[in-house]
Amino acid sequence: MKAGGPRMRRSPAGDDRVNRPWPHQRRLLAIVVASLCLCACSRRAGLNFECTWVPDAALRIDMRNESHVQHLLEDIRVAEELGMRYGDRMAGYRLIETFGIVTRHGGVRDRDLGRRSRRDCVATLFRTIASTHGVAVSEIERLRPRLADRGFDLPLTLPVALLLMFAVGRFMRWIWNRFDADEWAACVVATLFASIIIPVVVVSIGGAWTVVLEIVRLGNEHVGDRARLEGLRLHVIVLLAIGTAAVWIGSGIVAIRRRRLFLL
Repeated sequence: MKAGGPRMRRSPAGDDRVNRPWPHQRRLLAIVVASLCLCACSRRAGLNFECTWVPDAALRIDMRNESHVQHLLEDIRVAEELGMRYGDRMAGYRLIETFGIVTRHGGVRDRDLGRRSRRDCVATLFRTIASTHGVAVSEIERLRPRLADRGFDLPLTLPVALLLMFAVGRFMRWIWNRFDADEWAACVVATLFASIIIPVVVVSIGGAWTVVLEIVRLGNEHVGDRARLEGLRLHVIVLLAIGTAAVWIGSGIVAIRRRRLFLL
């Protein structure tokens, strides 16, 4: 550490916004709200509690056409939601819809009856889908596991990525204000801890955000096994790797900038 006088804590040169995080927080909040609205608007109209199929165009599905396959996947998702709603009603729950989200309340609960009713309803709706689109029920069942294949889910990925950037940025500012250029050992230790903690916390928040999005997307707080978090395993590994690399890169950038100022 340099001798002579108290140590000065500085913000990064030329960045007047470093101590004003609100713009970043407002941006994150705006993206979160936009993501929720996007998911809510994508919900199929006509969802009900009577296991009645919703209006759907009588499109003959070509399994070689990806847009047709995506339409069929959406039909499968809707059938599962109708089955869940019907099963909960048959189980004895009082179902209340608030702002488009169905919640379960009280009532006499016969969960076995609910599960059987849900299974029978989904099977009936699958036959309806097969008849409407000219496909076999076996093809629908074969396609069903692809609901877990989310691909690049923008409403899920963008808020989590922005949260990671925000966390890394705050860590860089903390490193800048906490350590002098000659305190490299303490900086490395802090970066090591941050490279473990920040990605894990962001991934945990991302998992909770996935469930929230699925509730809004389905219009039902009873997600059950439909969140299909197993489809996110690869994304979690990638996000952990990116988060760890981002922390080390950010810390390296701060160290280089501080070193240059130290040598001036």
